Amino acid sequence: MLHHGEDVQYIEATLEDIEIANRIASEVLGRSTDDLPPQTQRLLRTIEAMVNGGCERQGVKRSDYRFSRRDVRDFTGWGNTQLKVHLKRLEELEYLLVHRGGRGQSFVYELLHGLPAEPGPKFLAGLIDVEQLRRERSGPIGEKSGRGRPQVGVKSGLGRGDESSANADDSRTAGDFQGEVNQNAHQGVEQLVAS
Repeated sequence: MLHHGEDVQYIEATLEDIEIANRIASEVLGRSTDDLPPQTQRLLRTIEAMVNGGCERQGVKRSDYRFSRRDVRDFTGWGNTQLKVHLKRLEELEYLLVHRGGRGQSFVYELLHGLPAEPGPKFLAGLIDVEQLRRERSGPIGEKSGRGRPQVGVKSGLGRGDESSANADDSRTAGDFQGEVNQNAHQGVEQLVAS
């Protein structure tokens, strides 16, 4: 294939190839929620239900949904100390990501990935969702969508007005300025010594 006039070698992967790669990666590199203590596992599944409901109600993507320990406490009815222990464990195992909240020292959480429907099988977070790729794909099988929309309008200028246009014709490189920098630095030292 030619790209910008150069012959580029590549491997073309189908959606089925990606699906197989995801299964292998999950089995080899993944982990199972079975590795979590039962209470932590139960809390994780409850948080997932809370997040799914919240995303649906608010119409936001999972990665944009944030919740506090208080939200989890209200949703589950668990005590604060119990939640501290299990949320910390989920944070350490990278099921939850902690973000600084809006007020002072508060923190909010993000559920990093979806869990398998049934406990037990290994899974690996962050893999490409093949089903989502299938939904987003347009046209009959084998056809690809166009490259996207072209640029609209002109590209922005340099942004410094007269100063930039005055320097635009200057073809010196960074190395050419070194003498001026050293001279200016030396003058600054002389002024300090004189005062």
